[in-house]
Amino acid sequence: MILQALDACMEQKYPLMDTDHITSSEVLLHVKDRDTGRVYSRKLPLDYKENNNGLTLDGETADGKASSIVFYSETAIEKFADITGRGEKHNHSCGEYGTP
Repeated sequence: MILQALDACMEQKYPLMDTDHITSSEVLLHVKDRDTGRVYSRKLPLDYKENNNGLTLDGETADGKASSIVFYSETAIEKFADITGRGEKHNHSCGEYGTP
């Protein structure tokens, strides 16, 4: 909820800025401890990419190997379902490959 409010505030402050694609070479992470309620902040050296399909965090493992985490948006998940024949637009009376 806080992020939506921040987004709305930023859209009012910068109405002509394109926010369809966001990138950054570092991420500021806020974590609230479950037991104490204390909030901790950490600046992480992660590449952040976000668009209407979701977001990607790219970094390295302790061994220096590339690693990525991808979070898909509902829009992207619906697109995947449609192109694989599992979406709402799919004719469910047909077989697996669209044949009766």
